[in-house]
Amino acid sequence: MPLLMVKCKNCGFEYPFATQMNAETLKTIRLDNSKENCPECKRISAYNKADYFFK
Repeated sequence: MPLLMVKCKNCGFEYPFATQMNAETLKTIRLDNSKENCPECKRISAYNKADYFFK
């Protein structure tokens, strides 16, 4: 099963989204200004649905 990932806007590190879901669920939910804390650079950024991807 692919992981739902996000790419840090500051350092470019790709990491799994804390709440995993399938593609069908991702299509149906609202994801606006979701705050993510990068495990690599420790910076917090806001992300929208288009920022998430499966890998």
